[in-house]
Amino acid sequence: MNDLVKSKRAELEGVHRLYRANCAEWEFFRTAYLGGREWEEASLLYRYLNETAPQLAERLRQTPMENHCKSVVHTYSGFIWRVPPKRSFGALEGNRAALALNVNADKEGGSLNEFMKEVQLWASVFGCAWVVMDKPAVRGATKGDEISRDIRPYLKLYFPVHVLD
Repeated sequence: MNDLVKSKRAELEGVHRLYRANCAEWEFFRTAYLGGREWEEASLLYRYLNETAPQLAERLRQTPMENHCKSVVHTYSGFIWRVPPKRSFGALEGNRAALALNVNADKEGGSLNEFMKEVQLWASVFGCAWVVMDKPAVRGATKGDEISRDIRPYLKLYFPVHVLD
């Protein structure tokens, strides 16, 4: 039994080789997008040819003032989202769960458009992102009970750094 526990623990703590190969790059992308002091402290800028240590320190100090990465991502996002999408739910047009998902997609107050804008933004930063639809395992006695308790599907966004295997 002890061997089974050890093998399951190793499986749970295991990290996929692609995650291991890309994790540093994803962390670089995240830090570049967020900018600010974290970017400065990460000291990710290369030293220019003939640049002195004080010159590099000054360039690092000034770097957080203009976050070019964030500016480009938000400009592109603004272009994509300048005209909001029109959604058709087809046969689910009157479905309460679909309507609730459209109004509060992540159960944190964000509409489906706001959620998808966030997905697009982070996918632009990392090159990919995952969206999972889930529904609580709790069951209501009736459909009305589920509606009154807001037991319905919701969306969750995951970045590459969240998915280990």
